[in-house]
Amino acid sequence: MVRSRLQVLYDELKASPSDDQTLTLMDTVLATFRSVQGRTEEGSAEIAELSMEYAISDKEAISISALKGLANFVADVDENRKLISENETFLEKIISRAMTAENLTHLTILSILFFNLTNGYDPALQALIRTKKLPELLEMLFLASFADSDFPMCAYLETFQRLVQSDKASVKEYPSNTLLELAKVSNVWRDDTDVLDLAGQLMLAFKSQDDRFDKFLTADKKTAASYGQICFDVIKVTSDSKEEDIINTRKAFATLFANLSVIPEFADSIQFSDNDEVFQLLYRTVTSPDTASSAKGIAYLMVGNFAYTEQQARSLVSAFPDIISHVVQFLRTEKLSEDNLQSLQLVQNLLKNSIVDEFVKRSDGFLEVLERVLTQQFYPLFKSQAVAITGTILGNLGEDDADKINFLICQALAGVYQKEDNFEVKSKIIGAISRVSSVIAQNLPTKGGFADSAAKSIELAFDYSYSTSQKPNDQWDLFNLLKALKTLGVLSGNNAQSQPTILEYIESNSHGERSERIAYLLSTFSNQLTEYQRTLSESADEEERGKGALVKGSVMNLAYLASKVQSNQGEKYSSEIIDACQTAINNSALLATPTEH
Repeated sequence: MVRSRLQVLYDELKASPSDDQTLTLMDTVLATFRSVQGRTEEGSAEIAELSMEYAISDKEAISISALKGLANFVADVDENRKLISENETFLEKIISRAMTAENLTHLTILSILFFNLTNGYDPALQALIRTKKLPELLEMLFLASFADSDFPMCAYLETFQRLVQSDKASVKEYPSNTLLELAKVSNVWRDDTDVLDLAGQLMLAFKSQDDRFDKFLTADKKTAASYGQICFDVIKVTSDSKEEDIINTRKAFATLFANLSVIPEFADSIQFSDNDEVFQLLYRTVTSPDTASSAKGIAYLMVGNFAYTEQQARSLVSAFPDIISHVVQFLRTEKLSEDNLQSLQLVQNLLKNSIVDEFVKRSDGFLEVLERVLTQQFYPLFKSQAVAITGTILGNLGEDDADKINFLICQALAGVYQKEDNFEVKSKIIGAISRVSSVIAQNLPTKGGFADSAAKSIELAFDYSYSTSQKPNDQWDLFNLLKALKTLGVLSGNNAQSQPTILEYIESNSHGERSERIAYLLSTFSNQLTEYQRTLSESADEEERGKGALVKGSVMNLAYLASKVQSNQGEKYSSEIIDACQTAINNSALLATPTEH
């Protein structure tokens, strides 16, 4: 019977008279495993078992040679991976052996072994996790991976990422300095997109699994800036690439960079100034005619997130006053996509931070952009942003603009409202309507199709108020909801075009689950707004007191509605609704009486 070459090697290894002979034979085993990589060969399992013994030898050279052989043995063959990963005693011993290794090559080869062992083979990942020794080992492997070749670093980073994604329960055990050391990657491998890609993917994996990630990043400004530098380097070195995987890499880093920008310590490390390298790159990206639309959208997202406070928003517009014109022109001329709509974040943050007048001055044609967003099939987040932006702009346009706005508000918003299933988008449309001027409001029921949506508007009002009023600090949203319904004419029922009225809606839902929500709106909602009005009216801030007067009007409107219900054959309604009506009426009486101070 002809014996295989591996079987022959096995016999020779078992009979080896010296360490030198053993090392020579192990090198032959390595060469053989390389030649048969990706398939199994007779005798390979036996010699792998023997190699595992040599891998934990205190003889460094023999151990390294055995590890190299095993790394090739498990490459691309699940049967071989199974053999190694099921020997958990070996895994524990090899990790313990590595902890005492003085040779960085030893650790580098071990990193490659783990990479090949876990590549697409989850049982091996789970076996490594069960050793409970991974955090310390990974810290050592990281340091060993700064080698002349980028493969050990890539192997380390990808293996680490697999472990983080697979080991959700114990990810918090990984030492913080292991993660923080990743910042060094940017300096050592700043021109290697493969390494930077994997480093970024690992950071994203940690961020998704561990709520300490932000604290790692913000340990100090230097650390935060280092992580920003990683993102910045990736975006810079891949900016000209048209390869899909590189584009995805850039997108992932840009998203991470944008997420970092809302962390004060990180944001403080980036300045809106002519001499800030990071921001200059972003600014050149959004203003260059040669930049791809998707890259511009991501860059606008990054810039936009830096404007998340009023101080930063004003700093941005002060340093780059034409940024508004650029983003408006960009959205007007580009074919809208999920990528370039990321730029809406900049618009929303500018408007949120009171850069409204400046924006309206420079936003000619922007409402048409919003109409395009609202009437096309995009991710609900973008529609939600577009609606919020629309409401802010509408609230700051004068009566002379009414004709220009009617088309957008009456066609686009009403159209989306009737077709959109997303609850948040629908509720924000109601909020946007509350911002329109009285001239526009008069045309809403007849021109916009909202008369046909009155019943749906009322239903949404109850559902939205029921869920929102149970959250703290959302009373102002509830006030806007009522104001919007009054704008539509469905609250008081005083607009003939707005049938069915809210009274008819209450009557048709006078019992059952919906009647409970109606009662909740009339009583709890009234109570909350009454208390909110008192807080506002006692404020030292004039603007807050002005809000108080508006909220008082909503309380009175609820009481008006309650009185209509009481006088409209009250016996038809559940006792909960009748009691709620009395509560609403009592609250309005309290507010009608001046409070003694």
